[in-house]
Amino acid sequence: MGIAEKKPDVLSVLQGEWAQKYRQDIEVLLDGRLPDGWQWIASSIDAVVAATTSEPLVYYKEFLARTPFEKLKSLVRGSRCRRARRQAVILKAAGLESPAILCWGQGRKNEFLLTAGFNGIGFFQFLKTHFSGLLSREQIHSKRRLLQEAGSFIGRLHSQGISHGDLRQDNLLVHEDEGGFALSLIDNESNRLWRQVPVAHIITNLAQFSICSGHVLTRSDLLRLFEVYSQVYPRFHGKARRQLFGEVMRRSRIRILHYTVKDALSRVAQLDTAQGTGSYVRHSVLGLQLEAGRDVDQWFRQGVFCKDDIHIQVKRLSAPDGVIAKKFLGRGLFSYLKVWLKLERAPRLWQMSHLFMAMGIPIARPLGYILAGRGLWRRQSYFFSEDASGKRDLLSLTKVRPEFLASCIEQRLFFRIAFYLARLHNNGYCHGDTKWANIMVDEECGSLLFIDLDGAGPVKSLLGRCIKKDVSRFVVDMLEHDVPLSEVRQFVKEYSNMRVMDSKRVQEKITPHITKALLRHGRQDKATLDLWAV
Repeated sequence: MGIAEKKPDVLSVLQGEWAQKYRQDIEVLLDGRLPDGWQWIASSIDAVVAATTSEPLVYYKEFLARTPFEKLKSLVRGSRCRRARRQAVILKAAGLESPAILCWGQGRKNEFLLTAGFNGIGFFQFLKTHFSGLLSREQIHSKRRLLQEAGSFIGRLHSQGISHGDLRQDNLLVHEDEGGFALSLIDNESNRLWRQVPVAHIITNLAQFSICSGHVLTRSDLLRLFEVYSQVYPRFHGKARRQLFGEVMRRSRIRILHYTVKDALSRVAQLDTAQGTGSYVRHSVLGLQLEAGRDVDQWFRQGVFCKDDIHIQVKRLSAPDGVIAKKFLGRGLFSYLKVWLKLERAPRLWQMSHLFMAMGIPIARPLGYILAGRGLWRRQSYFFSEDASGKRDLLSLTKVRPEFLASCIEQRLFFRIAFYLARLHNNGYCHGDTKWANIMVDEECGSLLFIDLDGAGPVKSLLGRCIKKDVSRFVVDMLEHDVPLSEVRQFVKEYSNMRVMDSKRVQEKITPHITKALLRHGRQDKATLDLWAV
């Protein structure tokens, strides 16, 4: 919380109806200490928050400077404290509940507010407390009533021309009594009043409110909330409404994914030794080697080559469970530029691997990465992952065993690849190189892994160039290995269905990429004009 960043301050100005009653407590809080009957409340690093421990419940919020230019910005927009007071008046005039401001003021450094408490908890905390696990019929009805109230509240907010600065779930407080649910909005200093709320701000608010970890808020729950929202704020209809909610769900999915990865990466071990810096999984093969003080470069030199070129070397290292190590070799000034901008391939591959795992895409488990050397002049880095033991790439399998294609069709391998590609693209990412050589398959059970994530990354468009390249590259290999055209069409159809897209539109978009790739591979005999003919 922000108390760690706070410096002692002295009261300078105090205004408001309740100023004299709380003056002494405020002076102590400004000094960075707790008065009797108060406790610190967890908050962002941009504020210090405290609350009374008994009735009447009162909250103290001190606004810390976000940047060195905070005071300069306040001359144009007004300070955060002043904006919070102004927005409280606007919300009250719109008939929307927010905590009453008791008094306000400033020390020599920071401004502060004192607000009346609201006998409730954050929306997400309320969901976790009352609606976790298997629900009874009464709990289901109660949860749906709460979703209706929340959807109505946000709809009324936008219908009054107000967009919230940070509409995360716990900024909407919930209190339940015999009369139903009461809602109150907090953290209002960044709210804005419009003649009509811009669509971008509507999407942002709805996406912020849709971000929910765990399983207490399902897609069906959100659709119920959106339904009530649309009734209260009937601005969007038909296709526009579907597009709005589709974009909201897409953005919230991406944010949840990033929070999941951030949480996973916070639990890994950090390396900071003479060998270099990096991260690794505790108790893994790599972790045991590093904690035993083994020289990574020597370990790599003893491995068996899988790939060797001027930019990257890939080796299989000697270890009980097998380890694949990639060594990235910096060449020229461009490699130094990547180091200075922190765009090196090893940490990017480490993060991308965790994103793939969070999406449920099967990959070889990442073990860690190391940036060899110290300072801005390092040129080498390593990435380590588990060996895909027992699996061979699909390209090699079909060359050695042409009859394996029949097994692929029988085991619905192509369907599963379409499923994983659709999931990857629905979450806003692409693989970058989906050729058969980058898909490892178990001959016996048909399980698969995607490898070589060096070209993976985020995408902005629903059907942009990288996404079209992912689909068309896999289709090209299907055509070059004489997979029946009916299976190729089925692959694209299933991919399109899982992305809720028109398969004819997908076919139209990927056909030029397929034609170009086939020509580049010297396969002019593979005409694509009749590829989609039934």
